[in-house]
Amino acid sequence: MLITSFLTREHSFLSTLTKDERYLLAASFFRALAQPFIVTFFALYLWHGAPNQATLFTYFSSYFLGIMLGFIVNSLAIRSVTPRHMLVFGIFLEGLLPLIFILCGVDISHLVILVGLSVGLAAGLYWANHGYLTSLIIEHTNRTAYVSLETALMAAAGIIAPIMVGGWLSLAHWLNLFSLTTNYSLVAFINLFVLLLGVYYTLKLTPGQTLHKTWRLFVKKPTKTWHIFRAFVIFDGIVSAIDTSIPFLLILYFFRGEATIGSLSTISAIVGTTMIYLIGRRISNHLRVFRVWLIISCLTALLVSLFFSPWALLAAIFLRSLIAPFTASSISYVVMNAISKQAKNDEQQRAICFLDREVFLNAGRLIVLVPLIYIGSQLPLVVLRVGFFIFILAILAELLLLTKINKALTLS
Repeated sequence: MLITSFLTREHSFLSTLTKDERYLLAASFFRALAQPFIVTFFALYLWHGAPNQATLFTYFSSYFLGIMLGFIVNSLAIRSVTPRHMLVFGIFLEGLLPLIFILCGVDISHLVILVGLSVGLAAGLYWANHGYLTSLIIEHTNRTAYVSLETALMAAAGIIAPIMVGGWLSLAHWLNLFSLTTNYSLVAFINLFVLLLGVYYTLKLTPGQTLHKTWRLFVKKPTKTWHIFRAFVIFDGIVSAIDTSIPFLLILYFFRGEATIGSLSTISAIVGTTMIYLIGRRISNHLRVFRVWLIISCLTALLVSLFFSPWALLAAIFLRSLIAPFTASSISYVVMNAISKQAKNDEQQRAICFLDREVFLNAGRLIVLVPLIYIGSQLPLVVLRVGFFIFILAILAELLLLTKINKALTLS
């Protein structure tokens, strides 16, 4: 009912969207339905084969490096292939590759770097073209309203998918229906089908054109604002790396099991969606969002490090769920505006801006994840207790940099 009510309230805005905007939202929604399996449950499958922190940190590091490689490969490919078709290819690979690796069996820890690079490369192809096409398609629409609606749809997908995937995997295991590999393979097949629906709507987008002059890692003659934006993106990479790995490892440490992970993900999404519905339209000050995020992150870090218990983790997850949708929306808004200001309606420059941003984003992720491969293998409990404090420092840096970006882009 909550989602229905939200969409009813937004009907006046939905009716103003162009066909391309609607198709893009539909494709994004189906991809978001597949996201929990691609990122969380597939990593959990790898953990079943080698249950240690080093394996997961190695996988996440390889995955994020693969995303960067995906952006580089994409920048070469779109000189002869349209971004729409590259987006289709990325979505399809995100469904196919996990299925192939799962069919290889649960003990593939010796292939973890190859697995991470491959799946990450597919994700890179997706994000490179999704970001570019989103920026292009919503250039002349109400960005705040579009991003808010997209965030709500992503949250709705986050409610539906995790509980269904986690529930099925746990039920099948409890009833001893099939082997672990067979259970995950069945979900991977369904996941591929869902992504093919995303492919269908992506193919309905206006074809667009190839971009012949996009092979450049970095923006030429960046503005002062873009230099500040790069620093912001590095710290955003650090935040996203911690946010991807530490909560996941804490849940495995205290609870284990697919059902728990799916349930917690769904509950978090419900809380986030409720917050969007209740106060989403009232929050437009991005600096204020980051200040609240910093305060909540301090509370969660203290809860986990001082008490280090299942209840402390549950409280931390709940607190983070209150602000998570708004931080995602704020970051997306900052990125779109910074790129539009730097690109100045030049499609070639816009594509280069996305590649530039991705290089710095994944550099930030690797800065924190690569050392954690070793530290996690030697001092696993220390990593779980203090990981969120790295998170706090990075958010503080983001807030300071966002203040400077805000002056140039007039975001708040």
